[in-house]
Amino acid sequence: MCDRREPQVLDRSECLELLKAAHVGRVVFTRNSLPAVEPVRYVLDCCVILILTESGSELAQTVDNAIVAFEVDDVAADLREGWNVTGIGQAELVTEGHEIERGAREFQVCDAGRSPQLIRINLQQLGGRRLPPALESDAGDRRGGDVRAGLAD
Repeated sequence: MCDRREPQVLDRSECLELLKAAHVGRVVFTRNSLPAVEPVRYVLDCCVILILTESGSELAQTVDNAIVAFEVDDVAADLREGWNVTGIGQAELVTEGHEIERGAREFQVCDAGRSPQLIRINLQQLGGRRLPPALESDAGDRRGGDVRAGLAD
C-alpha cells in the first residue's frame, strides 16, 4: 500500500525555528563548474547562517560572493518521517575582525593555533517541508517485512 499523504509545506517562521534548533547543515555550491556539497557546523543569527572554517580553506575561497544553497534535515528512516529546510543566498567572507572574534565565540573555538574564517550566508529564499509519519499499513519495508524485525527488545 502506498502512503499518499503529501509533505506539509513549512512557512518561513517554522523553517527558522528548525534551523535554530539544528547545528549541522550542508552548503551546496559550485566547485570547478560542478555541484559540490559540504557538511558544516553553523549558527543562525536572525536570518543569516554563520559558518566557521579556517582562513584560506577551499570552502572559504570557493563560496566567497557566490550564490549557494544551505540545507538542513532530520529524517527518521525507520518511521519514514522528518523535515527538510533549504535556503538560498549569497555567501560572503566576513572580514571585520570583531565579527570574526564574535563568530569564534559563538562556535566556542579555543584553538589559538588556527586562523578562523567566518562565512555569512544571507538567506534570501527559505522553504521547507515536513514528511508525515508513514501509515501503519505502510510500516513494513517494500519486501513485505517489518523494518523492526531483528532489533533487540
